[in-house]
Amino acid sequence: MLARNALTTVEEARRFLGLTEDTGIERAINEASSIIETHCRRSFSVREYSQRISHQDFGLDGYPVINVLSFNGDPLPDDVYIDKVSGLIDTCRSGEIVYTAGYVLPKDETADNPHTLPYDIERACLQLIDTLYVDADGFIGEASAIKIGDWSINQKGAVPGGFIPDDIRSTLDMYRRVLV
Repeated sequence: MLARNALTTVEEARRFLGLTEDTGIERAINEASSIIETHCRRSFSVREYSQRISHQDFGLDGYPVINVLSFNGDPLPDDVYIDKVSGLIDTCRSGEIVYTAGYVLPKDETADNPHTLPYDIERACLQLIDTLYVDADGFIGEASAIKIGDWSINQKGAVPGGFIPDDIRSTLDMYRRVLV
């Protein structure tokens, strides 16, 4: 079963990897999606946030912002500016802001609600899946790696558990949340 934060679909991963069966692909999708969210220090899926902010804060935890539900229980005041794309906030006020933010993920899209996750994030996820995927015969990725028992060689440069190859990292760094 795909996790809530899965950044691609089983069908798309199968197509990208050239697979006809799903053996282990959901686990690779979930693992790659979690590694990406950890690296980017943010969640990509649409969800509701409740965040305490002060006049010293520069940005919201979630973005892009879809809708601001309330600020201290009331509609958003005119003197609070939020850049919805970046989540940057400009205010002299402190308080509790409740808002919806994130992208519609490919697995969550419908005819009326197409996915909004940038394609380069999904492609980075697919590329990372390619480095993590271990099929039933013990091959990792496109046979540029092999696994026998506890021993493995991976020539792509990715190590399951967190290392992200440079080409994938450079794409993801554009979406990485900056902590101040």
